[in-house]
Amino acid sequence: GAEASATRLGRGPKKASVFGVVVDSIVSGGAPNCVVQCRSGAEFASRASLRVLHVLRAVASANRARLRQQLPGLLLDWAQLVEDARRADMRCAEALRLPNEHARYLGTWALKYSLLLMERTLALDVSLELVVTPSDLEHVFWYREYLLAARSTLAQDARRQRVLLRDSLAEQPDAPPISEEERRLDALADARDAALEASLRGARCLCRATHLVCAARAARDAATSDGGQTYVYASRRTRFAKRFSAFACFAEPAPIQYEAYESISIKQRAACDDITATASKFFGDAAQLVDHAIRLGKTAEPVLYATADADDLVGMKRVAVSNRVGLARADADADPPPRFALDLAAHEDFPVVRGL
Repeated sequence: GAEASATRLGRGPKKASVFGVVVDSIVSGGAPNCVVQCRSGAEFASRASLRVLHVLRAVASANRARLRQQLPGLLLDWAQLVEDARRADMRCAEALRLPNEHARYLGTWALKYSLLLMERTLALDVSLELVVTPSDLEHVFWYREYLLAARSTLAQDARRQRVLLRDSLAEQPDAPPISEEERRLDALADARDAALEASLRGARCLCRATHLVCAARAARDAATSDGGQTYVYASRRTRFAKRFSAFACFAEPAPIQYEAYESISIKQRAACDDITATASKFFGDAAQLVDHAIRLGKTAEPVLYATADADDLVGMKRVAVSNRVGLARADADADPPPRFALDLAAHEDFPVVRGL
């Protein structure tokens, strides 16, 4: 950990150590400086630097297939890091005499990036076309929405913790008056949180809508003579368990078993009067939410970098609009559905589905 902490990233005056990047990430995520300055917090940041360096080296190869191969091992490392972060949180709370509700800063940071690694695993399955059948895509996008919901809960909790800490410090008898710079930074943090919430909700709507259209197509294919089993060599239960087995190393969010997935997804689809109309509505909601995140990002550059890349958001909006238009055309066309295919030209993670 000490050796990884001293590793330098970048060149020139902007170069920084891995330790500095980790500390800056923890603080920008809502943790007060006293947490990372505490001995337990600093030791955790040093240990986390080694895990971060492994991820950076894997991403820097720019080889998506190799990254996908390495992700299960990285997930195991981060599962251990999450447990380490929770123990470090408790030691920091004891040293700083913080109440128990404040003892989640390091654990929240580690869990957030664990969720991002899990999401990247599922996204690479789609972009590398390792998942191509409607039945398997149905599983992937349902599980990805589950991970996005966990990220959204973490983001809301971090926002509450930040506001609670800010208000409690302002109520202290000897608290200095709030400066204009502090007000500006608070406003920027509020805008960042709003943009992040909008982008996460937009991504969730995209996942829910894609899950619905893939489930409808899988059910339609299952009614054909071959039962929709062409090019499928294992049962749905086996494929589901194998695809998400790497996520079982995390206690939070709880890994989903196939029986639970079937129970929940059936109830979700049963609540839809018309699956096509519901999916179209979700695609429309996704376009509006992503557009809102783009507008918030235009107010300040750091807000956009804290949520998603501008091109990424624009691509998500194009996917939402294209899929909604495709659903409308498919609904008006009385001919048999065309061959199922994915178009990843607009966004590498969220496909435009052909043959709806």
